[in-house]
Amino acid sequence: MRIFRPNKLLLLLLTGGALSLLPLSGCGNGGEDPDIVIAPIIQASVLQTSPTQADRVVFMDNITAVGDIVNADLVVRDSTGTLDLDDVDLVLRYDATFIQVTVVRPETLFGNCGTVNTACNLVSPICLADLPGGNAGGTRFCRINGSTLCLTDADCPSPNDFCGNFGRLPFSAAVVTGPKTCSNKSSQSCTQNSDCKFCTSNSATACADASDCSGVCTLDVCAGGSFDGLPCSTNANCVDTCSAGTCSGCPAVLVNGTTRIVNLTMRVIATGVSDVRFVVSSNPLDQASFLRKDTADLSGIQFWPSVDSIDPSVVQGSFTVTGTK
Repeated sequence: MRIFRPNKLLLLLLTGGALSLLPLSGCGNGGEDPDIVIAPIIQASVLQTSPTQADRVVFMDNITAVGDIVNADLVVRDSTGTLDLDDVDLVLRYDATFIQVTVVRPETLFGNCGTVNTACNLVSPICLADLPGGNAGGTRFCRINGSTLCLTDADCPSPNDFCGNFGRLPFSAAVVTGPKTCSNKSSQSCTQNSDCKFCTSNSATACADASDCSGVCTLDVCAGGSFDGLPCSTNANCVDTCSAGTCSGCPAVLVNGTTRIVNLTMRVIATGVSDVRFVVSSNPLDQASFLRKDTADLSGIQFWPSVDSIDPSVVQGSFTVTGTK
């Protein structure tokens, strides 16, 4: 377990600065100084448990807590060299009467949201972060366990418990992949090599096999097939295949080690204790957290800590935030 506490020196400096700005009363006027009242500041701290998976795991890292502000990177970790992704959908669940997410920064593992990716000359990735929706809450549960339904604080009799309002904040970042086209006929879409079996002269007539479209490299020039007359060095240069065309889209990301997905800032607005969790589901149609490649959900991904999309009593791990005065 790791615990993150506010920076006491910074808080002391902030408090001292606030006092130094108070007006000084005149000397010898016989009056009394007015009462000095400094509004209490909520102090946030975080206690989290560590993921149980070493690889293919999404969790919160690089956490800091200063005053009422908690900052964290949402990261993905994998060292196997097999986690290739072009879409990230994360859903965070928290008590909106206790925590508000104030900033989701636009820098992602795919690049800056909504800007031109020079690798493909397309605006990519496309991102969504619904802060107003998440901060508006959703369903009322007791703050401490997040699963007991309530209408008022009286329905949550545990010490220092309150009836919270749990919202879901979705964040998505998706690479613009674009269409794939045949290497010898850019107007023909394809998903595999067999879709590009055109006969001589790029005819749309179907071929028996790829050899009907392919030639041989003779004197550094393709002879026969779709690439007849084009320069070559081996016969492989004269074989028609389904490949990425000029508008094939932007590159996916192969995760190597621990990589930040996005950074977010949260503000604790009340005293008490509650958890922030990733929403997970086995149903790809649910509003939940998924990593994807070519629109397919990747398997074996752990989101830590998590809560089930349907049953909020099914949880794993914890990211517990405490607010005190």
